[in-house]
Amino acid sequence: MIKSLRLSWLGRFLNCTNESWQAIPNDFLNRYEGLSFLLKCNYDSKKLDENLPLYYREMLDYFKELRAGYPDIYKSEFILWNNQETTKENKSIFWAHLSEQGICFVHDLFDKNGKFLSPENVQRKYNVYLNFFQYFQLIAAIPSYLKKKAQESAVTNRDILIERDVFYLSENKALYLTKLSCKDYYNLFQENNMKEPTAVKSWTRLFPNFAHSWKQISNTIYKTTTDNKLREFGFKFLHRILVTNKELKRFKIRSDDICAQFKNSDSMEHTFLECPINVKFITKSYRGSMQSIEGYKFVN
Repeated sequence: MIKSLRLSWLGRFLNCTNESWQAIPNDFLNRYEGLSFLLKCNYDSKKLDENLPLYYREMLDYFKELRAGYPDIYKSEFILWNNQETTKENKSIFWAHLSEQGICFVHDLFDKNGKFLSPENVQRKYNVYLNFFQYFQLIAAIPSYLKKKAQESAVTNRDILIERDVFYLSENKALYLTKLSCKDYYNLFQENNMKEPTAVKSWTRLFPNFAHSWKQISNTIYKTTTDNKLREFGFKFLHRILVTNKELKRFKIRSDDICAQFKNSDSMEHTFLECPINVKFITKSYRGSMQSIEGYKFVN
């Protein structure tokens, strides 16, 4: 909830209402070409200006956590500015006079053959002053692996960087930041944190189509009986948290995991699917319950 509350302030910061309270956040965030651009960068709050207030750092960290579960359609690793990989003395760099002239991606420093432009050609192409020392300082800040990767990759569509209050989590999922509430961010975090239960993976190894029926089977537990003990048993069975001799051995309560009735290694699968004595008992119980239903005729 704290994360959602922090992120709900993004919309307020991005609204250009020119209110007096915005002067302070604007002063800090404009050092990185504004909040909208910074959110699209491959930033690390620890490598930004050390004077950046803790509140803003936390907000940026939480947003980075939110976007981590989605593909990076901005290809932010290639954005030169505010990049945690493109650093000078372990601090991210942002040179406003170059950014304003259209130098944004590593690719902008390449010629048509994928080689770095000379300082003179950069000045001529972008109509910007850049001396020899500054240019090679910028080139040196880019890690070797990133230079090579940029040479092998195409740059993203630059137009999406311009959209001030829109952030694309994916091609089909856009966030209109000025309209999102605390609840919206909370729901996004919940979506991002949804993980397949380990029980599903275990059952799927035995029954390949089990994952598709998980929700239906889970709901069945509460539809087939009103007895809370049976519901509890069904829930534990479905989530594979019933204790057999296998688990007792793991907990060092027993010295072995042998089934008391059939002398094989015990487990959930053995107890309910493989042990002949148990299977026979379960089958008889099932048939008896089916025959007790009025109007039901059991067929062998």
